[in-house]
Amino acid sequence: MKRSFEKTGAMAIEEDEVLHSEIDLELSLSLPYYRNLTPSSSFRRVPSPRLSTELSLSLSLSPPCSHGIINQRVETSLQIFCPQSVKLVAIPPPFPWSSENRATLLTMEELARRGFNTIEGEVQCKRCNVRAVASLQLKERFEVVIHNLLDILKIGNTSAPSKWVNPQFPSCPSCKNVNCMAPIISEKKRNINWLFLYLGETIGMCNLDQLYYFYKHNMFRITGSKIHLLLYTYIGISKQLFPSLVNI
Repeated sequence: MKRSFEKTGAMAIEEDEVLHSEIDLELSLSLPYYRNLTPSSSFRRVPSPRLSTELSLSLSLSPPCSHGIINQRVETSLQIFCPQSVKLVAIPPPFPWSSENRATLLTMEELARRGFNTIEGEVQCKRCNVRAVASLQLKERFEVVIHNLLDILKIGNTSAPSKWVNPQFPSCPSCKNVNCMAPIISEKKRNINWLFLYLGETIGMCNLDQLYYFYKHNMFRITGSKIHLLLYTYIGISKQLFPSLVNI
């Protein structure tokens, strides 16, 4: 009995250390988009709808650390498949943080090697239609999204939370209306800025057709409602960025 109690206690301590340990990235919390919301983000008006991809960035990222990861399996209808309709031909990356495969991102390790620390995306006011380019801090926003995702998986949810389904946006710097500066999603699905949507927790702006596009080109088959698909889009992108981060 004493040996069993000691073993149980050791397991409890180990589990507590896993749940409370931080991802080995030395990151800090920040909110997206607008400079009035966070000092670590920037928001600038642009005259042209074209997204600038010329960045001068720096980033230092530690290698993956397994002791801070929660190993949890979620029951889903997610399956790996390779239909003949999927285009496996390499394409020019639509963004510097994209790979040559459709709807696929570079890993955090590769982004660090290339010196990225901010990710840019186009946003537009839903009231006055003014456009701007918003910048998100890569490491800080990645940590926020990952911790939100792990919190969801810990309680066994298989659908996205309301804040992912109906995301909030920054105020417009032009007309001053609140919750207006929404990301612009390309009509051409191969040019969707998945990393910007992921870091800003605004993938909920995508429709079902766009989410299915992500699954098709990541060799997944999954069924369910949009809130179900949305959660596993976040999981899929998380595994692209950090393949060893979440064991699902």
